[in-house]
This record gives sequence, C-alpha cells and structure tokens, in this order.
Amino acid sequence: MSGGVLGASGIVEIGNNVFIGMNTIIERNVKIDDNVVVGAGSLVTKDCESDSVYAGVPARKLMSINEFFDKRYAKQKAEAKELAQRYYERFKRRPDPEVFHEYFMLFETKSSVLKNNVFSNKLKLGNTEKQSIEYMEEHAPEFSNYEEFMRYCFDDEEEK
Repeated sequence: MSGGVLGASGIVEIGNNVFIGMNTIIERNVKIDDNVVVGAGSLVTKDCESDSVYAGVPARKLMSINEFFDKRYAKQKAEAKELAQRYYERFKRRPDPEVFHEYFMLFETKSSVLKNNVFSNKLKLGNTEKQSIEYMEEHAPEFSNYEEFMRYCFDDEEEK
C-alpha cells in the first residue's frame, strides 16, 4: 500500500581494530568481529569473522588478516620505490621523507620516527601508537636510514 511509513531498524556491532573502507555500506543486524578489514565500496550483509579481510558486493571473505599482512608487506617496498620515481618525474627532485608517510617503517627506527611529526602522528591514528612502537622494537627497518632507501629507489644512479 503506498504512503505507509514502515520502520526498519537493527543494530550493527563493530569490534576492535577494524578498518572499514570508504563508501562501504553495512546493513542492519550485522556483527563485524575484531581485527577485520572491509574493502572500500563493499556491501556488508552478513557477519564478518575475526582476523579476516572482506570486500565486494556483497562482501565476502577474501583471506585471513595474516595473509593480507604478508601480501602488503611483500608489495610495499616496490610500491614505495614507484612512488619515489614518479614523484621525481613530476617534480624533478627526490621526495622528502614525509612523502612516504605510509611507508616510513621501511627506513625509520623507533627512536627516529618520534622525531618526525608526520610519522609520529601517523602512529597515533586509531589509538595504536603503543602497538606500533612495540612492532618497531621487534622488527628492524629494511633500510638503515632514509638515504639508503633513496639509493634503493634510484638504483644508486645520479639524478639527470
């Protein structure tokens, strides 16, 4: 019957350490457990189990959070190198360290990261600063410093 106003409400439960990508829709009566990543533009119609990555319309489980971490870890160095090279192509100079605010753990240590406001602020996002510092204490950066990272990015070649 037209003209009727019909209620439709429910609850959404979201656990701890959850990342929900932009433009995601979560339907009512859905529970997203702890340690979940939901990809941008997803439509979440069913519960999402802990330690998992979901994406799609409708969202489905793609992999475990550990598999996702391993894939991201393996790709980040090449992505950072491409960012450096494209930055150089565009601006005709090597990028400042802050350009790599998503990749700083490749070349920063626990003590050096706290001296850079951009990087230390990144650690504070999502109230995970303590966890990030603990991670950095347990995992040395791949490069000893930013200059070594730049040498990797530009294959030790002088700029033209």
